[in-house]
Amino acid sequence: MIESPLIREIVGDRFHKVILKLLATRFGPVSPELEAEVRSILDESVLDAVIELAAFSLDLKHFQAEMRAIPRPPEPWDPADEPDPSVEK
Repeated sequence: MIESPLIREIVGDRFHKVILKLLATRFGPVSPELEAEVRSILDESVLDAVIELAAFSLDLKHFQAEMRAIPRPPEPWDPADEPDPSVEK
């Protein structure tokens, strides 16, 4: 299966909105730092685990600690991230 960075971003954005809404509904306002941390996650399997954490964590502190403990797979290689060989240093 080909994984497009754009598709990952779109799917990730939907997951982020659900997670943040769930956290805000359960615990009140979410700090900008925690929101940024949630939005930095793009891997779908990690996002699945984070949704479960958001649903069952005792509080935001517990959620954040457990979220940080989830192993993260390496991000997929994107040829757009490679330096342009035609540009000299």
